[in-house]
Order: sequence, then C-alpha cells, then structure tokens
Amino acid sequence: MRMSRRAIGGAACAALLAWPAAPAAADPEPAAAGKTKAYMQLNIAGNSMHKGGLAPAKEVVSLVKAEQPYVVTLNEVCATQFDYIKKNLSGSGYRAWHGHTGVSCKNGSAFGNVVLIRIASSVVGNWALPNPVEKEHRRLLCVKATNYAMVACSTHISWGAGDQVAQIRAVADRLATFRAKGYRVIIGGDFNVTPTSAALDPMYDTCYPSGAGVLFETAGTRCAARSGEATVGATRKIDYIFFSEEYQGLKGDAVPTGVSDHKVLWGTATY
Repeated sequence: MRMSRRAIGGAACAALLAWPAAPAAADPEPAAAGKTKAYMQLNIAGNSMHKGGLAPAKEVVSLVKAEQPYVVTLNEVCATQFDYIKKNLSGSGYRAWHGHTGVSCKNGSAFGNVVLIRIASSVVGNWALPNPVEKEHRRLLCVKATNYAMVACSTHISWGAGDQVAQIRAVADRLATFRAKGYRVIIGGDFNVTPTSAALDPMYDTCYPSGAGVLFETAGTRCAARSGEATVGATRKIDYIFFSEEYQGLKGDAVPTGVSDHKVLWGTATY
C-alpha cells in the first residue's frame, strides 16, 4: 500500500535522564485531535555501509523535508551523520536526539539510535538492554513531549536470537510502564525478528494472534494476522512502528532507498 510521505528536524544528544513525572490529567493539544500524520522508521546502516559518511544523512534530510513526518526513528546512526541531520533540519521545527549505545563508528564518532520529533521535547532515558549472550550494546532511547503526555522511542534489537527475547521483553516492559502512567506511546525500530516470531509477542496487543502486549503495528490489519511488507530483502519484515491504542487508521508502506540495506518504513496514524 503506497501513501504520501511527510518531514523532520531537531536538537541535542541523548543521555540517561530522570523518569518523567506523572502526566497532567488533560492533554493540552486539542489542535492535533483527529489529524492524520506520517511517521518514519529507517535503519540507515550508517557505519556498516557508510563508515560515518554523510550519504544516508543527506537522504534522511531530503525525505523528511519532502514528507514532514511527525516522528522519525533511526538506527545505526554515527554522530557525524546525526550532526548533519540536526543542523539541516533545525529550521523545520524538529528536535533531534541521539542515544549512544557505547560503541563507535569506523570514523571514530559515537554510534546509536535517533528520535526526531516535531514538537518541544526532552530525553526521558537511553536505557541499556540485556545482552546475556552476544554482549552487543543495545539500548532504548525515549523522548517525552514537553507539553502533553506522549512518548516517542527508538530501539535496535540484537541479531542474536539468544538476546532478542530478553531485549524485546525489556522494551515492552518499559513502554507498559509509560502506558500505566497515562502516556501515549510511539516506538520505531529494527527488531531483527519477523512479525510472527514469539520473541515479538510482548509488543503486539492481546487482540493479535499470540499477542501479549498493549501496542498496535502500523502494517497489516489491526488485530488481524501479524504481517507487513518486507523491510529487508524480498521477504523479511524486521522494522516496525508500534502505536498505543489511541492511534487509529494505521497504515504502513515499505519503500526502498539507495543508501541502506533496509527499506524506509512509512506509517500513518490518526489521533
């Protein structure tokens, strides 16, 4: 399913910060109610394919300026690439946050996940995920809207099956805590597992087959089969955008890009 795309921008690096205070009872963003917005997820392969070079950063800036997504989540982003994205989108109303994972790109710059959000915001945390087997550095970066109860997060789950269950469970538990505090939630990421994998059960709402979580994925039919267009190669969907239940009319579209081995996952949702 094809859909029109939208834009992005922002400011600053991510560090582990304090847990957010409980949200106010009322959500003071009435102007956003009932509006359909675009969302974007992409693993840019910033180190493995580009060694910190700017080609994927330039592609992100171009896509975001053309399509203006409300939230963008990125993986495998080198600090040099993040700095370019932040600088070139800072005039478009975005805030940009880089959550370092503790490793470095081949050009020596820090490496990690990114959240771009088109509202005033601050980092809630950049939490380490368990890695009992492969010892890879994986984290969950979450950003909170300043003026209302919404959290946007980005993560990249290990390719090693021995770590995936524990990491996805840790992500789901953290997001469930936000939900219990009254926050709307959006998370994008490279989960490195396909939709029907049991490891992904904690993310999908209980209305999905084998679902054990509280979220809804942008691709496929709500509460139907866990599916979606391939985001890597011809058959594998491993990139996702999950939303909490307040978001309706979810749609997904995986679009190839010349700068990554992953496709851009576009989503739309109405709130």
